[in-house]
Amino acid sequence: MNFPLTEGIARDSYSGIVHLYDYLDELYPPQGPSNLSYTVTERKVVPGSLEDPNEWNSDYYADARDDLASAGEKVWEHAFGCGPIAIFTMLDYLAGYECPYIYKWQDASMIRASRTELIKEIHRNSVLNVGTTTSMMYLFATETLSYFLGTYELAGPYKLIANGFPVDDSQATVDRFKSIIDEGYPFMVLSVSGQRFYEYHYITCYGYEEISVKRLHDTKTKTLFLTNPNFGYSRESRYGPCYYDVGWLNDGFNAFWAIVPDAEWWDGMKEISITAEDMPFGTGYPSEEPEGETLELDVDGLALQGDIYRLRTQNYENECIVLSPRREEAGTAYFAIDFPARVRRMEVDMAFWRDLSKESISTLTYRLRLERSYGAPTPLGDWKEFDGELSSLGTDREDPWTFATTGLASGFRLTAEDLPIGDSNKGRVVIDEIRLWFKEADIISPAL
Repeated sequence: MNFPLTEGIARDSYSGIVHLYDYLDELYPPQGPSNLSYTVTERKVVPGSLEDPNEWNSDYYADARDDLASAGEKVWEHAFGCGPIAIFTMLDYLAGYECPYIYKWQDASMIRASRTELIKEIHRNSVLNVGTTTSMMYLFATETLSYFLGTYELAGPYKLIANGFPVDDSQATVDRFKSIIDEGYPFMVLSVSGQRFYEYHYITCYGYEEISVKRLHDTKTKTLFLTNPNFGYSRESRYGPCYYDVGWLNDGFNAFWAIVPDAEWWDGMKEISITAEDMPFGTGYPSEEPEGETLELDVDGLALQGDIYRLRTQNYENECIVLSPRREEAGTAYFAIDFPARVRRMEVDMAFWRDLSKESISTLTYRLRLERSYGAPTPLGDWKEFDGELSSLGTDREDPWTFATTGLASGFRLTAEDLPIGDSNKGRVVIDEIRLWFKEADIISPAL
C-alpha cells in the first residue's frame, strides 16, 4: 500500500527550513528533471493522539510556569526546555494510552489541568538541571524517567530502555527504533553533535515512514522518523510535521530512551478481574462485619478462594460495590479482600457515587484511603490517601478512575470515614472493578 508523501521539514540549517522534498533531493540527487518519484511505501505511528496537533498545545507549559511562579517556586532556566518537554511527552502518551492513573485528574474535562500538573511535577522532581554537557544531559533524562517510573507504579509492567553510548546510524539502529514504534510506543533521542537541526537537543519520535525514492537508474529506500521537535510550539505550526533521520547519529555521543512493556515481567502472568457479579453478598449496608464470606474465582480452570471483610458495604444490583460511611450510628465503611495469591500488581477502578455536595462529602470530615496488605488483618497505609484531595477521584460512577500499585501483596482494603449523622446513606464511594496480576508460583492455596 502506498501513502501520500507528507509535506514537512526534515531539518534546519539555522538559516531556514529545509523541506522534505529538498532534503531527499540532497541525499539522492536527481539525474534529470523527469525522473523524480517519491512514494511512502510504509507508514506507522503509535496509537493515540501524539500525531494529532489538536491534542498538543504549548499553553500547558505556560500554565505550569505561571502556577509555579505564583506559588513562589523556582523556575529553572531550562525547566521548560526540550528535555522536560520530551519526558512529559513520553509520560503523557502513556497516561492517555493505557496508564490513566498517571494523571491527577482522569476526567476528560480536566485534561489540560492534568497535563499542567504533570509538567509541574516533572519540574519539581527533575534530579538535574539540563546542561550542555553530555553526562548531564544523559543523566537528567535517565534519572528523571526512572523516578517517574517508580512514582507512577510503572516499574515492573514497564521497563526503561536507556542507551547512553554512541548510537550509530546503522540499519540495526533503524530497525531497533522501528521495533519500538511497531510495539506501540514512542522514544526519545538526544543528539549532541552535528550541524543539523537537532544539535544538543532532545526530540520525541512517534512514528516512521519508509520512503521509496526512484531515480533514473535505481530506487532507494529511506526511513525517516516522525517527531515532536520539542521546541515548545505545537506541531500545528507553519512548519508542518517534522522528520528525524537516523543518519544524523553518525558523529559523537548520542542516546535514546523508551518506556516499553517488560516481557520478562509479563511472561507467565495471569490476570483476575473482580466485579460486583463475583460478590457473595447483595444489597444492604451491614452495621456489623458479616462472617464467613468467601470470594470464589476461576483462573484458567483453577478454583481459587479469597476471604471478604466488609462493613457498610453493599452489592448494588451486580453493577458495583458501594461503601457508605455517613449515617447515624455508622461513621466507617470498609471493603477488604484477602487474595488466594501474592499478587504482583493491583488496579482498582473507583469513583464517588455522584457529586460530592449531593453526598454531603466535605474535605473537612471525609477520609478515604486505599491500602495493601500482607496477610489479614494487617493493612498498610502505603498505597493512596485521598485526604485533602478528594478531587483526585471522579464523581461519575459510569466512568470510574483507575488507581494502580505494583509490588507483592496478599490483599487490599478500601476504607471510608465520615461523620455518623443523618438518616440516609451518604458519603458513598464505588468500586467498579479490581484487577490482579500474579503468576502460578504466587498462588497461596487453591480451593479444596
